[in-house]
Amino acid sequence: MNNNLPVKLGFHPDETDINDYQYDEVFGATPKDMPDWKKGYSSEFKYGSLRDDHQGKSLGCVSFGSSSDMEMTAQTFDIKVHFSQRFIYSQIFLPSGGASPRNAYKILKAQGIPEDRFFPTPVGKQLTEQQIRSQAGIEGARHQALRWKIKGYYSINLNNPDKFAQAIFTNHGVGFGYIASGNIGHFIFATGYGIHNGYQGIQYQDSYDPFDKWMVHRNGRWYRENITGQQVKLYSGWVSEPEDWSKNVAKKNIKFKLERIKGRNPILLIADNEPFWIKTGKDMECLIKATDGLISWDKVVEVDVFSFPYEGRIIGLPQFTDVVKNFINKDIK
Repeated sequence: MNNNLPVKLGFHPDETDINDYQYDEVFGATPKDMPDWKKGYSSEFKYGSLRDDHQGKSLGCVSFGSSSDMEMTAQTFDIKVHFSQRFIYSQIFLPSGGASPRNAYKILKAQGIPEDRFFPTPVGKQLTEQQIRSQAGIEGARHQALRWKIKGYYSINLNNPDKFAQAIFTNHGVGFGYIASGNIGHFIFATGYGIHNGYQGIQYQDSYDPFDKWMVHRNGRWYRENITGQQVKLYSGWVSEPEDWSKNVAKKNIKFKLERIKGRNPILLIADNEPFWIKTGKDMECLIKATDGLISWDKVVEVDVFSFPYEGRIIGLPQFTDVVKNFINKDIK
């Protein structure tokens, strides 16, 4: 078991606030398609892995966990992006170090969060508390942050494992904290659930290596990794609801050619330097429709020899959908 954790409280549990919106009140009953504990669920398996960022010597775990929440949220929109942990922590840290997660989610709702390239965090084992507290350059990043705001955040009852799992399934993950013996407080992002070491478990992304870890539940108690591991108490579970981030999907200029050997019917589509056969007129019509006419019959060029060695690759129905996805919602040249 890895005990590489801060000796101070990086995570300070939120005080109870009757004004908090509750997850149960907003999202209601368990979805019928939710996998059971035996089958399990992983948002990283469904949407893609999160990056492994080490919080170093800082007490910035709240900003690491909440930014992981935002990065997974972006991945549900098919967007891979790295957000700035420093943007959050530099505005919410307590004088003694550490922070409370409600304040992080308040920042995300009111201000959003910028991509890390606009307000870099020097993540890694040497990251210091002083570095992550620095607001140098923050004013220039505020405009970029507005693109990535959430419209709400909701409190989770972590004492009920089934509700915990439901929140992970319906909201792609849960930010939550735990307190262990020795005055250790840590905030992390839950990405999945299932059976681990024979017990109901929650999988989470940590900001200390190894980054992929589990907690297991038995008789109302939570333990790190297994029931012989360190017992912990869970606090401050949050899920977020983003604004419409689909407008942030990067447009990609896809260069393409449509070639046909003189006297033959099949067309070779060369898109982003990838060759695909379009064998039938039906497939061509589907592609024309999917790209809103940006690909069309009049762009087919008759040639003596293909400009790209197609090597027999054929576009059939299983592959056709994948090819079309490369063009949908993107600029084509």
